[in-house]
Amino acid sequence: MATIQDAPAHDDSATDPRVPSGTFRADLARSSWQWSDEIYALHGLQPGQIVPTTAALLAHVHPADRAGVERTLHEADDHGVVSTLHRVVAADGSERVVCLVGQAFAAGPEGAPQIVGHLVDLTHPVKRTAAALADASIRAAARSRDDIERAKTVVGLVLGVDDDGAFDVLRRRSNTTNVPVRLVARALLGEARRRTLDAGLSAAWLEAYLASDPVAHDA
Repeated sequence: MATIQDAPAHDDSATDPRVPSGTFRADLARSSWQWSDEIYALHGLQPGQIVPTTAALLAHVHPADRAGVERTLHEADDHGVVSTLHRVVAADGSERVVCLVGQAFAAGPEGAPQIVGHLVDLTHPVKRTAAALADASIRAAARSRDDIERAKTVVGLVLGVDDDGAFDVLRRRSNTTNVPVRLVARALLGEARRRTLDAGLSAAWLEAYLASDPVAHDA
């Protein structure tokens, strides 16, 4: 079965060829599902390899996400949008992040809710986003380290202390002002740049700066 007819309106991600997705139709009262070939593939199965049921769907949901998916399906009414974001454990043990989204409606003489919708594989977009966030965090951490190292150099040269002693100075300032060390370092560097344009750096200036109100400098 390649497609299922009468699928509801959906966003572009459901049909984007770069994002694997498939269509389904579910009769929740009978626990009966129809899956497109793509949904079998998302579960690591060949088309028709199993009879799709609610139990079969839930069996492939990651154990940590299963209760939420089961609750969402149980609470589906005959006129609402049904959606879940969860992990699927494929037949080979690999995990995928998927979004199930569909439109529930009443069908048949008993008016039992049915759902027509899509299952979209978001694994690669999620990984790309996570990688981008990790890269941004690493870059931010590197910038913070650079600021701290430069500030330690300034403190060390002005006060005549070693690397550990310079960091202790920054840490004490951080503790007494409740300002993160990276911000203390950044503020000190800014003050040092302004100071070198005027009177230069001195131990007296630095000690006075470290004893000053942090609001104007470190915040």
